[in-house]
Amino acid sequence: MVYVIAYLTAHAGKGDDVVALAAPLIDATRKEEGCISYDLYRKPAEPDSLVFVETWKSRAALDVHFAEPHLKTFKAAMADLLVEARVEVVPSGKNRGHLTCPTGRRKFFLPALPTRRRFTA
Repeated sequence: MVYVIAYLTAHAGKGDDVVALAAPLIDATRKEEGCISYDLYRKPAEPDSLVFVETWKSRAALDVHFAEPHLKTFKAAMADLLVEARVEVVPSGKNRGHLTCPTGRRKFFLPALPTRRRFTA
């Protein structure tokens, strides 16, 4: 398996626009072969900070996703809405590591992340 964490920071007040434009992307991506989970998370206290958490069957499935038209459409639409975007790809296996959140206070061991539960805190 391969895990992807994509951090998006929208321009002030544009988080709702990002969420609206992400809806068709999420729907189409969840139908892709090889997609195990594809979820968007958002903190209520920071509505312009969003995180995609994804799980894929293989790196090959992820590479196919990167070439999909719905992802390219989403990326083009984000050009004027985002201040920053950062994507981390983490393969599973013995050498998988921990991700540290941007504040550096919390570490996540990726397989422990739930696939369908959304956090709001």
